[in-house]
Amino acid sequence: MTALVFVAAFCVVAVLVYLARYSGRVRVVQTRVVDAPWQETRALIVDLRRWPEWIPWLEHRDESRAFHSGDSDAPGGSCRWARGDTDLGRVEHLEFREPGRIEQRLQLWQPFPLRGIVTWQLAESDGKTRVTWSLRGRVGFSMRAFASTVQGALALDFRYGLDRLAGLVEGSAAPRYAVTYAGVYESPALRYAYVEHTGRIEGRGPALREALAALREALARQGVSATGGPMALYAKTRIRERTTTCRFAIPVGDAEIEGLAVATVPAHRAFVVSLLGDPAHLELAWYLAMQRIAALGIRPDLRLMPSEHYLAGSGRAPGDRDLTELRIPVLEPGVQRDGATSARDGDRRHGDGRVDRQLERRGHEYGGGARQREDVGEQGPQANRSHAAPFSSSRRRRERAGPESSFRAARARRRCPSARG
Repeated sequence: MTALVFVAAFCVVAVLVYLARYSGRVRVVQTRVVDAPWQETRALIVDLRRWPEWIPWLEHRDESRAFHSGDSDAPGGSCRWARGDTDLGRVEHLEFREPGRIEQRLQLWQPFPLRGIVTWQLAESDGKTRVTWSLRGRVGFSMRAFASTVQGALALDFRYGLDRLAGLVEGSAAPRYAVTYAGVYESPALRYAYVEHTGRIEGRGPALREALAALREALARQGVSATGGPMALYAKTRIRERTTTCRFAIPVGDAEIEGLAVATVPAHRAFVVSLLGDPAHLELAWYLAMQRIAALGIRPDLRLMPSEHYLAGSGRAPGDRDLTELRIPVLEPGVQRDGATSARDGDRRHGDGRVDRQLERRGHEYGGGARQREDVGEQGPQANRSHAAPFSSSRRRRERAGPESSFRAARARRRCPSARG
């Protein structure tokens, strides 16, 4: 017994020493030009009563509520958002410096513990406003080793929040992109020809166009027609190095192919997210997709590669915005990563397919900030719909458990081209 106590004490000390090596500091700066006068933009930032309309941390927190104290548009005023008895975050005005500097204190409990000082800088230029949102803070002690991950996630959160903020100020004239969560669908088996690619995330677009052109030319010489739209399958993404290893592919069905690499994706379940708009927002769409499945408690299937399917031009008018579908393989309800089945886990998380049937459709367009609602239909994942899962007791337990749930999908994110998080 004495030996066990000594080993346990040694492990605890070792962990504390390991975490003490990290400062836990995070620095985030995001800038966006808003097509509106700076007075209108500042009024929306200062009015904490409107923060729940655009802050990114409520994107995956259904049925949360905001509480205000003091004057919401003056120093000392604060806004706290919570779900039931669980506090999620709080912001407090510290100081207003004219003409365009605002300082606030930010504290997050979910999706990770963090506290710091937020600074807003607004500068007018030709009737528009250059908005800079920055943070200097520190994560909780238990999260110090993950400070770089938190910093990357916050950078994408700030970017997303600025998009939503701009949409509210600019109104219907805002350039928009739409992210929709289509939920879990059965994805059929798919045979494809592909070209392997490893390179920088930023250079993926030109490499994709070049590879697809070469693939189409090679298939045309063999008289093979594509059986579906082009796609990219991600094997691994190195977040720190900003590199990705992936396959640029074209479906070929059962055709005989010579001189090209060919592989098959087996039939599986996939969580589907659609992006309508500029492909420059794909990194953000992947980040939101991984945050969504973590919030829903859905487990990614790491045996299969997540993929992008490019649907633009499929029955759509010229000039329409690009439509890209992200598919993340997920495990069957009650199936663990090693293939074993756990009835208890399946009942708790999904219960007899509840994820598919109980999800509420919701669409998000940014920057306009509009939310599109539509009735439940029986169409497939290309219907560009979105789902928001009903809150369940399992999610309450997960939120009370602490920040670890936010990083459940970390291994899966290493495959996706989400640069951070």
